[in-house]
Amino acid sequence: MKYVNISEQSKNGKRRKRIIIGTVTAVVVLFLAISVYGFFFGDGGEEGAAVSDAVAENSRLKLELQEKEEEIAALEAELEQLRSNVTPEPTFSPEPTSSPRTSAANEDEDDERPTSSPRRDAEDDEDESPTSSPRRSSSRD
Repeated sequence: MKYVNISEQSKNGKRRKRIIIGTVTAVVVLFLAISVYGFFFGDGGEEGAAVSDAVAENSRLKLELQEKEEEIAALEAELEQLRSNVTPEPTFSPEPTSSPRTSAANEDEDDERPTSSPRRDAEDDEDESPTSSPRRSSSRD
């Protein structure tokens, strides 16, 4: 076995501690430098806020959509249950029949129609007049 001097062990321990402390200090300083750089030279806060708002709205809309889909599924299940509870009743096709009211209305309409039109009456008067047009007289021949 090799005997090591106690003073050498303490020197090695102190060296390791210095290396560890130096490494941790370097990491902390690097992290601070990156944070300060991002604070002063980072993107504008407006763009980041807009993205955050969009992400929040997207999450809210997804939750609303999920709630609506659950509600639709519950309503569809209720509808199926109601349809299964309803017993179909026989339906009868109506037979066409004429009602007295319909036939009486048709008779009233027939009574209101004039038997001859004023235009026909005027044509009949022309045929009876002694002076008829040459065309009409030629059609009689």
